[in-house]
Amino acid sequence: MKSTIRDDSGILDAQTGRFAEAIEKLTDALREAPDFFEAWVWLSISHGKLGSKDRALAAAIRAVQLRPGDGAGLNNLGLCHLAMGNLPEAAGALHQAAALLPDSSEVAVNLGTALHRLGRIQEARASFRKAVATAPSSPQSYVALGRALLAQNQLEAALDCAERAVRGDAELASARILLARVLIDLGRGNSAEEHCLKAIDLEPKNAAGHTLLANALGTQGLHEDAAVHYRKAIELKPDQGFAYYSLAFGRKLSISEADTIAKMEALTLDPTLHRNEVKLLHYGLGRVYEDAKDFRRSMHHFDEANRIAFSQASTRAPFSKESHVRVVDRNRKLFTQELLATKRIGLDSDLPIFIVGMMRSGTTLMEQILSRHPQITAGGEQHFWADNARLAVDPASFALNEERLLQLAKEYLAMLQDISPRAAHVTDKMPANASFLGFIHLAFPNARIIHMIRNPVDTCLSIYLTPNEASIDYAHNKENIAFAFEQHLNLMAHWREVLPADRLMDVAYEDLVQDQERVTRAVLDFCGLEWSDRCLSPENNERTVTTPSNWQVRQPVYKTSVERWRNYEPWIPEFTSPMNSSC
Repeated sequence: MKSTIRDDSGILDAQTGRFAEAIEKLTDALREAPDFFEAWVWLSISHGKLGSKDRALAAAIRAVQLRPGDGAGLNNLGLCHLAMGNLPEAAGALHQAAALLPDSSEVAVNLGTALHRLGRIQEARASFRKAVATAPSSPQSYVALGRALLAQNQLEAALDCAERAVRGDAELASARILLARVLIDLGRGNSAEEHCLKAIDLEPKNAAGHTLLANALGTQGLHEDAAVHYRKAIELKPDQGFAYYSLAFGRKLSISEADTIAKMEALTLDPTLHRNEVKLLHYGLGRVYEDAKDFRRSMHHFDEANRIAFSQASTRAPFSKESHVRVVDRNRKLFTQELLATKRIGLDSDLPIFIVGMMRSGTTLMEQILSRHPQITAGGEQHFWADNARLAVDPASFALNEERLLQLAKEYLAMLQDISPRAAHVTDKMPANASFLGFIHLAFPNARIIHMIRNPVDTCLSIYLTPNEASIDYAHNKENIAFAFEQHLNLMAHWREVLPADRLMDVAYEDLVQDQERVTRAVLDFCGLEWSDRCLSPENNERTVTTPSNWQVRQPVYKTSVERWRNYEPWIPEFTSPMNSSC
């Protein structure tokens, strides 16, 4: 029962996004009324929004102790466990919440997310389907749910919502825009184009429609056409960042456009502009000044962009040197040469070709080259092993669960076969798979693994100068990038010692761009494939590319990125000093 002493002002602060004020008021209120259930729930939410995961979880637990049968409290508890990575606990709480709130699409989405991260793929899909089925039937409701699913990268469920919204009201511009966004993220930019055009037809002054259309065209390599719509989006909505940034990174904006550059500079000083927009403006200005060879000013803007990005990322995934070292140590302890040489666990299939390496090391270029081969389909970056590999290890004994690993191998193979049912090989170019090569080799002992290597300083610099929306904990701080690169080198040194030499191949980016045919022939030979002249023209690849490399991979292989770091040498001692000689 709630105390009669109540103060709802803290709850109002939390509901309107004033989380620091909410925490102060709710803490005071709970001193007077320690059984104030709603205050505990909103205190938990406020702590979570400000990145205090431990405090958020403690408050959520207290709320559920007060009302064990409250679905909203259990849902919040599940989300707190999910944020902490306590996946079994998250699923347990969310299962209870779903039973209490069977008509809540929000709870069904949250439960599906927990199940998916646990590797319980079929149950997760069922929960996402339920979320869609229990959503109110109005097109606007499907748009709202689809946006929530898209934010959690649940693309198939988001696609279902978007398609239902469009079927419900074909003239609803927001539904067309949602559908286009999902299709672009699914790598189907060509299919997204018609929905962008329809949204623009319905709302000619909708800047988001033009931005999305430009994005869809860019993923297909149609950068001239994309530039037209980015400029139209800016004309309709000048106070934005993404369109300016996209023009700059696509080499469609230059220092000669003084009025535009001045507008971008002014917008970075606008206190009312969202930090995401300001961040992208700084990235764009960094690229414009780089092209103008004003490297001092270029680095200033890249530093500002990364300062904002670092503050955003730190609340989601704070950088921990210990966690990076722990990844290397655990792989060394679990995946010994003896274990990998004697265990026979997985499948005989050689369908997957894994392309690994640090971000910005040339993995996208390698996939573009290989996927031009008639027998290879590009699979893009798959999160499967990052999401599921830990399920094949017993957390108490730290022993390999062979039965579970075999099941994961079967699920992964089915996923690749869904991507391309008739391909002889499907690539997976997720850079983070470098941390899971022991699992991968045991699951697919015949699979080839290509490790891309690039000049360490160029790699570190490129990570720093390239915006990345993924949750990469090290990406926006020079010292952290250098440390993460060093740990990557340590990890790959281990894999070279324990994996068969005919299953892991190092490819230097610089060698690839210097002598593309020679290196490509060697890679195809390593994969057991015959030569194809098509591999010499990766810029003609028709597949859509959604990574930050989408402009570069549409150009013929070029060498200008080699030793790019020398332009920035005075401002990157973290990458070039003797202390970081490995990076």
